[in-house]
Amino acid sequence: MIAYEFNSTVRDGIIHIPEQYRDKILAEVRVIVLPQEQKKKTNGDFTAISICTEGFKFDREAANERR
Repeated sequence: MIAYEFNSTVRDGIIHIPEQYRDKILAEVRVIVLPQEQKKKTNGDFTAISICTEGFKFDREAANERR
């Protein structure tokens, strides 16, 4: 079996085959669709969090102790 790998964009349910493969793919085909991961668009802002530490005792040695 010969396999051709390429990236394409699906538009209206149609996967377009690149020109260089059109004369090679003339019969029935098996299609496996692996969607590309969508990169999250961020505006570069970070959301800050705060934790109320009132009443907690912090011990540096205990915090760095490996169990």
